[in-house]
Amino acid sequence: SSPAWTMNPEVYNEEDEAAACEDVRRMAEALSPQMSALEDILKDYSAETDVDIDHQPESGFIDDDDSMDGELERLLTSEQSLRDELQFAEDLNIMMTPTRTEDNGTTNQMPLNTLDSVQKKLYEDPPDNKVPSSYTLENHADYLKIRTEKVGGWYFCDMTEFLAPAAADCKELVKDYCLPVPFRKLKRLYSGLSYQEIAHSKRSTLSTPAKLLQTPTKVYQAVAGIRTPTRASLTTPSRTRTPGNAPTTPSTPMPPPPPPPMPQEEPLPVRTVAIRLRCDVLCGAVMDAVHHAFDVLPKDATSHIIKRQGGHLRGAVYHASKSLAYVADIQLCTQKSDALERRVIIRFYHVQDDPEAMNELGQALQQRKNKESEEAVLETIGDEGAEKDSVGNQHMKQSCSLIQRLMAAQQGGGASKMDQKQQSSWLGLQNFSSYENKSEMQRSIGRHLLSNFKACPSVREENKKATPTIRRLTLPSLSHRDWPLLELSWDLTRIILDELDNRDCTFNTLSTLPFGQFPCLPTLDVHYCSQLRRLSREAMITQLLKSAKELEDYAKTAEYNCAVCITLLAPMLDLYGIPPMGLPQASKPLDQYPLEFTPPQVSCPPWGSLVMEALNKVAARTPTGEIAEEESVKMVYQALVKQDDEEQAARLGRKNAQIMDRLANLQSYQRLLVTKIRDSHVFSEKAKVEADNYLKRAQAASNEGTQAFPLQLESSVPLLNFRISLGASSSGYCYVTPRQILFATKSIPIVGGRTTTVFDLEKVDFQVIEGATSTLLNPFPYTMNVVSKRSGQIFYGFRPAVGPARLQKFLSVIQSFAGEETPNEFSPVVGNMQAVEEDGVVKLSKPQSDELSI
Repeated sequence: SSPAWTMNPEVYNEEDEAAACEDVRRMAEALSPQMSALEDILKDYSAETDVDIDHQPESGFIDDDDSMDGELERLLTSEQSLRDELQFAEDLNIMMTPTRTEDNGTTNQMPLNTLDSVQKKLYEDPPDNKVPSSYTLENHADYLKIRTEKVGGWYFCDMTEFLAPAAADCKELVKDYCLPVPFRKLKRLYSGLSYQEIAHSKRSTLSTPAKLLQTPTKVYQAVAGIRTPTRASLTTPSRTRTPGNAPTTPSTPMPPPPPPPMPQEEPLPVRTVAIRLRCDVLCGAVMDAVHHAFDVLPKDATSHIIKRQGGHLRGAVYHASKSLAYVADIQLCTQKSDALERRVIIRFYHVQDDPEAMNELGQALQQRKNKESEEAVLETIGDEGAEKDSVGNQHMKQSCSLIQRLMAAQQGGGASKMDQKQQSSWLGLQNFSSYENKSEMQRSIGRHLLSNFKACPSVREENKKATPTIRRLTLPSLSHRDWPLLELSWDLTRIILDELDNRDCTFNTLSTLPFGQFPCLPTLDVHYCSQLRRLSREAMITQLLKSAKELEDYAKTAEYNCAVCITLLAPMLDLYGIPPMGLPQASKPLDQYPLEFTPPQVSCPPWGSLVMEALNKVAARTPTGEIAEEESVKMVYQALVKQDDEEQAARLGRKNAQIMDRLANLQSYQRLLVTKIRDSHVFSEKAKVEADNYLKRAQAASNEGTQAFPLQLESSVPLLNFRISLGASSSGYCYVTPRQILFATKSIPIVGGRTTTVFDLEKVDFQVIEGATSTLLNPFPYTMNVVSKRSGQIFYGFRPAVGPARLQKFLSVIQSFAGEETPNEFSPVVGNMQAVEEDGVVKLSKPQSDELSI
């Protein structure tokens, strides 16, 4: 039964209901002045993004001083991203299962029969149109003209035939990247990119996302007269009136000021397009064409230029007919490839990812409303152009669906390792004989790819992750939230390409207007030359750091060897009563060494003599058409490289001077350390006794007359002695002097069974036996061998009580002094490398063996 008040209108009528609602409204405003404004924002955000308001986080209604809200949201975002990764991997295998289901129409796309008819016009049947016996993923990738960049392996499609059919012969004139390339990765592909810093308030980003997700739809509603909460209404408490009509101010305290903005990772673009340009066109002419493209957009589109500086232009566009807006970032860059291609990079973003652009676009809409009537005058592009744009968008979607399969195949080692039948099933091919020709089969594959794919998240969802490190690369063409923006981006992309082509700026115009001919420049553009110089300097700095790192590692190895010597010889200093020594003298910083180099840009501004000479040669040969663009670019770039090589040699020479000083200090310290122990018999009785005992042991050596036996035995103070073992039945001591090494061992079962062996340090090398393991029959295996420098014959094997690696480094230092008759400035041998000076530059090479020197 119905409620009582509905049966009797006199009990509760509509006027009482309205009055009660108004009282509730006033009470809510008195309790929380910001609630009504936030409700309107959330309602608008829900209507625009198709999100249920009941499922929105309640953090927008919490006080600003509640710091736990942001932490909880970050944790939830991280957990949700991990679940998405697992779900994505699980659904990927399901998506790969072949199915005959057609497109369910979840996105706004052309009917498949219309798509086939347009594709027949754009794709001409090849001469060899027979149905193949096998068809793989890579075969269809070649058909769709999917390529990968050499750096990073980023997938892109050659969209020239869709945007510029007349220039279809010019390969890769227009590159359309299938994945959203992050800025830090795009810098590895192109030189000259500038970072657009977008600052967000930390609190507003985490707690009240609706504030930042306002779209120009709401701004346009404000222009039309619809109430939209302003900034003042969100921060200033409203004034209410009491029954006595006395204005009072609620006691709600003012919220604390927001924290300073913090820089964030640049958001992922929805689309990235690269158009190849000529190198003899002014940067200003290119940017004028791009700027004019914003002015000739359809009349229902409101454009606003946010920034234009040099080769960088950033603008926002709002389409009233679609109630969508985007931000376009256009930059003139040079690709880091062998051809050094000059390209204009166009990146499209959601306007919600740039609050500053959204605010400026709202002001532009307000100005337009003041000048024009509210009735929007729509301008259509034309059936043919719209048809081609839609086919191009479907082509990109088909390519991204295929890329999903290629990326899944890479997890198993690549598509080349997959079975051909499995690849055919992934493409929806069941029976090759059911197709009349190859073109019909490829169109069938296209329908299958458009109907069977795993939907990807929007780039906006990835941009809202807690940290950039957990952001996942997605495919915007397979996202239902990015798809409308991709369709809108075709208008601006096509108009920019048309403007550039009409002004003879694109690369394909070289076939009609030769390089260097009027109205183009007779030589390379200054902006392009500056980017070539940046590329050359990047290569020079990379090579300089690589060479400097080799020298630095060489010096660090010498310093480590010196530290080993200090550690091992410290007990011998105490034994012989030698006063302790300090550490080696520290070398001077690098900036205190003179740099004997004058930049060529200073002596011959602005580029240097070699570059100016190359530019003059290009300008002299262009009127006659004797030089092509590729040759001129190569000539100028090689001149830049030669100039940078001179700077590299000068800077590397300064680093060499520092390294040589460090080596000299180390070697002087080690030589002084060895000399003090060697000459300690003059004042130390203990050292004198040890020297005499060493001579007696050496004279009783059992290997006299062998290849590595010293030519002369002399009394010498041992620099180091330590215990050794020769298996389970023999042990003893090893004595190291400045020129010789002696092993004195004793067999345990036999009383008096002593054996002494002496080797000349200049004739032997020491090898460390890696991975020596003990067994029952050999519990103490050898860990070092004494081998001949000349023949590599093993003379002796032992197991030292000192670490084998440390002992080998110590012996290499002592060996570097063994052959010196007069002290040198420094010994050039460290480990198995030798420092050789050529033309004032120290280079590393392997030392020559005794076989070559004898």
